[in-house]
Amino acid sequence: MFSLFISCWTKKCLQFSGRASRKELWSFMPISMIFLFIIALILAVGIPYLYGSTKNENPTQATALILGMFLFSVISVIVIFISQVSLLVRRLHDVDVSGWLVTIYVIVTIIQCTVFPQIGIISLIFWIVLGFLKGTDGPNQFGDDPLEDNWED
Repeated sequence: MFSLFISCWTKKCLQFSGRASRKELWSFMPISMIFLFIIALILAVGIPYLYGSTKNENPTQATALILGMFLFSVISVIVIFISQVSLLVRRLHDVDVSGWLVTIYVIVTIIQCTVFPQIGIISLIFWIVLGFLKGTDGPNQFGDDPLEDNWED
């Protein structure tokens, strides 16, 4: 599963055309969610620790370290989010639906992150439904069947 994640990450991270299989989705999503959890954990534990341990000695150093952690986290989250959107577009293509439908997912995700975190279940349901929908057999308007395409070698 991790090797498929790495293949997806290195070969199709920013590819919004073509199709993605269910296996690709189920191998990419859990690992990317684990990475996001680790980033959140580092921020939740690291920032208070750094601030508490260095604020009396050198507040400038504490601020720089916290800012560095924050910037790294923001960049990581943006890269993972773009990769997830790319995968979603290709997965929608696999079920013969326009990738523009992912716009709804992006809007819901932005709203859940900024205003209503309680609606996060909508994003989860979206991923789960796409993870179980069988793609169209053979080629469709978006490309060849990913089950016949051996791109992960």
